[in-house]
Amino acid sequence: MARPFKNGIDYFPFDVDLLNDRKLRKPKMKYGYLATMVYIALLVLIYKDKGYYLDYSKEVQDDVHLDILDFLQGKHQPEIETVGEVIQDLVACELFSRDRYSEAIITSYRLQCVYYKAVTERKRIEINWDIWLLDENEMRELGSSNSILSNYVNHIKNGVNRSNNKVNQSKSTQSKGKESKGKESKEKYIAPTGSSFFTDPEIISLFDEYLAIRKKNKQQNTERAIKILVNRLNQWPDPEKKQSLENAIVNTWKNVYPVNEDKQKSKKTKNDGGNPFEEFI
Repeated sequence: MARPFKNGIDYFPFDVDLLNDRKLRKPKMKYGYLATMVYIALLVLIYKDKGYYLDYSKEVQDDVHLDILDFLQGKHQPEIETVGEVIQDLVACELFSRDRYSEAIITSYRLQCVYYKAVTERKRIEINWDIWLLDENEMRELGSSNSILSNYVNHIKNGVNRSNNKVNQSKSTQSKGKESKGKESKEKYIAPTGSSFFTDPEIISLFDEYLAIRKKNKQQNTERAIKILVNRLNQWPDPEKKQSLENAIVNTWKNVYPVNEDKQKSKKTKNDGGNPFEEFI
């Protein structure tokens, strides 16, 4: 009998700075120890089951809350509704991805990085690419001998091939009598520009310059990567957008950061210290 397929992991590294994460401050101020315990409980549920995400659709939300309450049994056990409120606050402070949460999925860059490194030796891993947050360059930095990376590359290639096949099928249905005798026109890839997402001329200019720097540094400006960048920038007012983009350009960062985090990020970049997973959170 074949061995049952397993996606989850049996243990995960508990970073000594995990509970000191600044993003956890507001939930802790509001809920005390409960915010910390719900956060850890979610990590345990995620790593144990799917490994890199948790289904949080309406059909299973109550089950998730009850599973968390199992970890919190005792004299001061909270109400089930309170657990749901804590989860919302953990997402709001970006300990988990807001974009994926809007799709009823709980995950984050940080835990996907941890999962990626934890399953390096596995030969068979099934990944839902609609949920996966890491791009090819980020995965290569974490380790190039991972089957997730090879599967991702094949997935991208297959997607390109399917796209080309559709174009060829479309061309084959056209009447030969309408074909031009001159040079055939070739479809060109049109890179996205800041004008597609912003209205402020200065922000558009900075965003375009930042994309050019990413491309020069061989960081892929994929549709997913740009969507993440735009969503992140749109969390801040225009002056902070500009400052964040300027700082990212000057320091050639692969991501944009809140202005109040830029100084600390800059120091970590220079000292090559800090949490290796921080930029993926």
